[in-house]
Amino acid sequence: VEPLQQALKDYQEQIRKKKEETSKKQQTQPEASIENDDEEDNNEPEPE
Repeated sequence: VEPLQQALKDYQEQIRKKKEETSKKQQTQPEASIENDDEEDNNEPEPE
C-alpha cells in the first residue's frame, strides 16, 4: 500500500469517527444545551 493511500484511509477513518461522535453528542444533548449557551452570552457583565 502506498503511503499516500494509507494516509487517505486514516484521514477518512478519522472523519468517520468524528461524524459518529458528533451524531452521538447531538442525540444525547438536549436542545436546552443550546439555550444555555445563549444564556451564558447574556449573563456577561455589562461595562458600567
